[in-house]
Amino acid sequence: MEEFIKKIETYNIINYLLPGIIFTIIFTYLTEINILNDNAGIAIVEYYFIGLVLSRIGSIIIKPILKGCKIIDEEKYEDFIDKEVKDEKIPILVREGNQYRTFIATFVVLIIIEINNIIQGNHDKWMTLITFITLIVLFILSYRKQLIFITKRIKNK
Repeated sequence: MEEFIKKIETYNIINYLLPGIIFTIIFTYLTEINILNDNAGIAIVEYYFIGLVLSRIGSIIIKPILKGCKIIDEEKYEDFIDKEVKDEKIPILVREGNQYRTFIATFVVLIIIEINNIIQGNHDKWMTLITFITLIVLFILSYRKQLIFITKRIKNK
């Protein structure tokens, strides 16, 4: 297990493990279904997988929706590849942007769960819903700002 943990890159910790942990804790609170695991090794794998799924939701669903709504815009992939080699800051900015996108997905999924709870009559926690909406807006704006930074670096270098 120690070998596995050592091999996990910072990117994977930030974009998979952290959102997986946050999601699991909030999910357990919202649903009272305990998916937290007492075995640390198994828990890390579970959190990592949940975070990976959330990251894919962000990449495959959230990103196209944001692009379709003209909230975000990106440079051509060829321009990105060319500038990425010349500007070491671009990969860092991309990782941070991907982190924001994963957190958008995390809170979108949690908001769907909470809406379901409210519809089912299991919760009457509108404040939780408002908090999730606020966090989604915060991370959408952060993601948008990060992509603007990347675009400016690509265009100016």
